[in-house]
Amino acid sequence: MHVCIDPAVGVVQAMQVNCKDCLTYQVGALASLLPSGMSSQQLADGLSAHMRMLRGFQWSTSGYFTSGPGFWMTAAYFGDGLFLVDGSRNSSVQSDIDVLVRAFQLKIVHPAEPRMLDPALYTSEVVYVSFGRYPTPIQTKHDLLSSPHCSRTPRAGFRRASILEFQPLTSATAMHTTAVSGMRALATPARPLVMGDVCPICHAKVKERPLFSSTYIGCLC
Repeated sequence: MHVCIDPAVGVVQAMQVNCKDCLTYQVGALASLLPSGMSSQQLADGLSAHMRMLRGFQWSTSGYFTSGPGFWMTAAYFGDGLFLVDGSRNSSVQSDIDVLVRAFQLKIVHPAEPRMLDPALYTSEVVYVSFGRYPTPIQTKHDLLSSPHCSRTPRAGFRRASILEFQPLTSATAMHTTAVSGMRALATPARPLVMGDVCPICHAKVKERPLFSSTYIGCLC
């Protein structure tokens, strides 16, 4: 499209993209500010990738998918078996787990492992989320529930979604996190280490050690 932002200059070319879900949210940029030859689709892909990175999603998608009988889905994946899914806009009665599994079966999104096509391996909890604020790191369901992005009750500006946990992965992640936290708690020294001390974790002496262009004082942790 062409726009006029300065009457003294005249019209200039701009790239515009819009949300594939609501079709109304639009954002754009002057072509002169973008890399040479960039298309609107490339701008949309770049913006989507940037927002996924900020929000901690490995992937996300939203809209009406025409594959098979056709269905609505909004979904995001944090990794380690943790999903946010909303399929409530479908007229047929089906759970958010069923919607996610259908998306895997139709290859709209790709499962991290083959067992993710088994609905019996998921747990589900309905929450309300909003990622308009600056994101906080999320790795587990507890991280998500305790973050400002999530509420167990409806709130203005928040939208419905289900936290889906693929148990073979989330259970293993939780056990590993608990074990590592326990090891750190047991190994935490009573006072900060100083030159000459031996670290109780890596068993290396605290001393001046070389870096690429400088040095540091510490152990090998």
